[in-house]
Amino acid sequence: RSLVPKFKEPCQLLSRNDADYRNTICMYEFIKHKQTTNGQPNRLVHNQSNTRNGSYIQCSTASLKDVEDLNITPDFVSFEEEAKLMKEVEFAFRRTKYDYAHWDGAITGFRETEKTRWSDMDNKNTIERIIKVTTRAIEGKRLEPLSLVHILDLAHDGHINPHIDSIKFCGDVISGLSLLSSSVMRLIHQDNNSKCITALLPRYSLYTMRGIVRYEYTHEILSNEKSFFGTRHVPRERRVSIMCRTEPNIINHSITHSEQ
Repeated sequence: RSLVPKFKEPCQLLSRNDADYRNTICMYEFIKHKQTTNGQPNRLVHNQSNTRNGSYIQCSTASLKDVEDLNITPDFVSFEEEAKLMKEVEFAFRRTKYDYAHWDGAITGFRETEKTRWSDMDNKNTIERIIKVTTRAIEGKRLEPLSLVHILDLAHDGHINPHIDSIKFCGDVISGLSLLSSSVMRLIHQDNNSKCITALLPRYSLYTMRGIVRYEYTHEILSNEKSFFGTRHVPRERRVSIMCRTEPNIINHSITHSEQ
């Protein structure tokens, strides 16, 4: 319901050979570094080395500034926390089959639902942690979370096509918790194909999109055969994402961000 059709013109690059696409990516990597002094939070830095453990984002030089609006936190949950969440998720999907014909073509091979209540107290605490990160993602701005938590179950042979989440259904920040499988997210600016970002979303990680990346970049989850981070294949199995979003802010964005 919160997904809109993919943009055709901005995504022409996707029709090219994957190897050609990967060769257009500047090997700038944004790497998480933990600050060990003064209690400072994690920050993003970049270098020009090859892909290595700990790096999650690659982007073209044209996207260097924009990529600051995308954040990935690895190991946001543990194996045990994942198992507890999945117990409730599996119950919610117990009578639902995978759908291969989404109404706007944005997703293939998926099940989805929304939850407002969680039975397990540990799960409630995990969702509260996600909401806290989501509502505090923009410094100095008070954001309200949507009451509905969106759960998207992507089959092993499913994928999410390029899209920008509708401003009618969610606001300035979108956060997604990756469960069961790692995956690769590709983002391309809707008006400029040279502005592209590739993000590795490890299992247990939380990604947060805001600002330009949220409103002006299409994003997609690649199918297994296209799931590459640089030259590394990232196997894509069944993937469940738990997404928290902020309340729509149509007044501020209706002029500059028309719905596609």
